[in-house]
Amino acid sequence: MAEIMADVAAYNVHQELIGSGKTKSYIDKISIICVMDSGNGAAYISRNTKKERMIMLPVIGHWLKKGWGFYYKNSKMKRIPRIPGM
Repeated sequence: MAEIMADVAAYNVHQELIGSGKTKSYIDKISIICVMDSGNGAAYISRNTKKERMIMLPVIGHWLKKGWGFYYKNSKMKRIPRIPGM
């Protein structure tokens, strides 16, 4: 979410500096899915413009988050193949 908001903010500042008057909003890009780690557990969160969902994942959520971190880092470094659409 922070990356989307930063992208929109940078775009809007740039447009203001060049005087184009164009702006864009992050509202239409608000569809997110994430697992938020809380140290010894986690929560699965999904949100779009129509609904929100949060499911608590005690203990196992922490390990899911660690697994995602391993996948993300290694797929970015091209050590393992990326899952299509991820």
